[in-house]
Amino acid sequence: TKSVGVVADSGERDAVKAFKLFLHRAETPAVKVLTEGATGGYLVPTELADEFAAEVAKRSIFRQLGARVLRLSHWKMSVPVVAWSNRAEIVAEGGAYTATEPTLSQVVFTLYKLGRLAQVSEELVADSKFSLWEDILSTDFANSFAAAENHYFTVGTGSGQPAGITTLPVSVTTTATAAIAAEEIIKLYYSLDAAFIPQAVWMMNPETAAHLRNLRDGAGNFLWQPGLSGDEPARLLGRPVVLNSDMPKIAAGAKVVVFGDFSWYWIAEGDETLSVQRLDELYAASGTVGFRAWRRLDGHPMLTSAFAVLRMKPS
Repeated sequence: TKSVGVVADSGERDAVKAFKLFLHRAETPAVKVLTEGATGGYLVPTELADEFAAEVAKRSIFRQLGARVLRLSHWKMSVPVVAWSNRAEIVAEGGAYTATEPTLSQVVFTLYKLGRLAQVSEELVADSKFSLWEDILSTDFANSFAAAENHYFTVGTGSGQPAGITTLPVSVTTTATAAIAAEEIIKLYYSLDAAFIPQAVWMMNPETAAHLRNLRDGAGNFLWQPGLSGDEPARLLGRPVVLNSDMPKIAAGAKVVVFGDFSWYWIAEGDETLSVQRLDELYAASGTVGFRAWRRLDGHPMLTSAFAVLRMKPS
């Protein structure tokens, strides 16, 4: 097993060159400029890691919605958060202040290890004219890790994995097990604290969106308004709709719609953006070379009042 990684004392460009050479050739003197990471693997050079992170961000629904990203230096950390603050009061001249403590809570972030193993044919690996990193591995890894984020940040249980938005408490429950009424969507909208509505978006599965497309208000107007231009999202009660295939579909007891301000979903990452390891012997019989990649992260909704959740009636 051979591994690759990040800059030691040499320049970043030397590390990038060494990294790409190592992907194609199991043995190269250039690997001496690479340094082993703390997780037991080796880090992708900073320049390529930044490009990789940007590609993940393009595909990560939660990052696109403005989720806050924390960089942790330890695998586990308690993060305090203000649940909400009391309103400031008018104080008369010479009058006394009323002392109240902010409502605080703590969320424990644990950096879970996400991994992806890709196999590439020996012919492609040996072809030095072919960019193994840019043309195959970077795209594959970015797609895989972004898909993992979308899944766990949506339906993760919070036990041994990130806590998804479906762990949030229910705000509105439908009266039917397989249908959503227009008034229930309106009720969900107004169940969210008014302070968060200007930044809030709807999140739902595409099949749920198709169901809601035909909903009308009491005046017969469609609740769902199409965007005015191709790059403008469709709007439901004036707020953008985000489609997420990892959201549960309409079924008894399922949490199918979330309306909220997703800047209150926080993502924690380790210092090591991405580690990669080359596996030469594992798939030798099949004529392929394995490339194992992993990174560590966690995610939690941090403020319950910033979200409203619609659940289908249990059966």
